[in-house]
Amino acid sequence: MNLSKKLMFMAGTAMFLSSVTLVAAGQNTATASTKTVPTPKATELLMQSYQYLGSLDKYSFEARIVNTDIDQNNTAKKLTHYLNIKVDRPGNLRVDIEGDVKNKTFYLSNGAFTMMDHTTNYYGQLATSKTIDQSLDYLFDKFGIKMPIATLVYSDMDKRLKPKKDGYYFGAATVCGVACHYVAFADKQKDVHVWIENSKTPLIRKYIIIDKLSKGTPRNETIINSWNTNPSLTQSDFAFKAPKDAYKITVKSGK
Repeated sequence: MNLSKKLMFMAGTAMFLSSVTLVAAGQNTATASTKTVPTPKATELLMQSYQYLGSLDKYSFEARIVNTDIDQNNTAKKLTHYLNIKVDRPGNLRVDIEGDVKNKTFYLSNGAFTMMDHTTNYYGQLATSKTIDQSLDYLFDKFGIKMPIATLVYSDMDKRLKPKKDGYYFGAATVCGVACHYVAFADKQKDVHVWIENSKTPLIRKYIIIDKLSKGTPRNETIINSWNTNPSLTQSDFAFKAPKDAYKITVKSGK
């Protein structure tokens, strides 16, 4: 494989990881303001959701992600991708993504990370930790990127991402027919809106992140279409088998 093809693959990998954000932008999304009083209830609801998700040994979910940005011509650009994520703790993770730009599968399986680009038929592999949490930490540090949707994969998000300030509670809302609590958190860089299922299984049903510093205030949307907290998973779900004629490449640090 020539150098240009390798660079294209690596760029696509970094692009996937950095742009798969856990957020969404609605036309009528409320924003945190002085008219709404901060309350500890918002933080409590978010922490309860993370604690519940961290207590599960295995689960899967499907999500739709819409990234809205403003291009150099001051025109709004939207990219939509669909994800299917399977988690089997402590060491197995699979992410399938398909959409406007990306068509990839990512595997973590007991110490081995594989990324398969179905468009180019290239794949790369790395040795990692045998736990999902430590593997993600290693990969994000190695490539110098962020992946907000990982908040739905880590087992200890209640410890990693506890808000420094009280958030805002906007009351009841419905997402995909599910009754939810609607909370939001704000700082100088961004607004984060979260819809949390109002039940004994407080799963996150929708996230919105609004970038307040970038031109055009880009918005990224993730709606979790379905959750399965007791899926039938086997090791074969996480075992990578190279497709016919697939080409293995060397993956280098993005730093």
